[in-house]
Amino acid sequence: MAHAAGVVFGPALAAVTLGIVGNRAFTNRIGRNESFNHAGNAFAATAAGVLAYVWGPKVVFYLLASIAVASIISVLAIPERSIDHDLARGLYGELSTGGSNHPSGVFVLLTCRPLLIFAGCAITFHFANAAMLPLVGQKLALQDKNLGTSPMSACIVAAQIVMVPMAMLVGAKADLWGRKPLFLIAL
Repeated sequence: MAHAAGVVFGPALAAVTLGIVGNRAFTNRIGRNESFNHAGNAFAATAAGVLAYVWGPKVVFYLLASIAVASIISVLAIPERSIDHDLARGLYGELSTGGSNHPSGVFVLLTCRPLLIFAGCAITFHFANAAMLPLVGQKLALQDKNLGTSPMSACIVAAQIVMVPMAMLVGAKADLWGRKPLFLIAL
């Protein structure tokens, strides 16, 4: 449910985070942010399951719309002066584009072989994994169309609760252990 918003807005919020905390605290803060993201997803799924059980599955759309509005308001509440926009775009620091006054273009992404391999792995994973929960949801809905949302929410909550400590662990240890071993373990 709420995970789709994370996929869409995640890179932009990561850039805002980099612009606020800088390179040194970035990894730890992203781990913290993702922990809160997964906890929020678990809360949203729990609320959706309970509300759908009480008022029917249509209430989920109103719940997620209100959560989206609250998310937009919280992002707009970040004072612009607290963000270093040049750092957020990688114009200096460890992620620098070599002293250029302009951020790297899309061409850089398309010519970076390690990034393309990682993107291929991530795409393959999501193609294999993304359909599993909707298939479970379809099976549950066949049993009772009004009660399918609540068990589906329980499945989402279980997955998100597992991710909260994992995100904290990765945020705390990625700089120490390196990212490649963590990616290999995740895959």
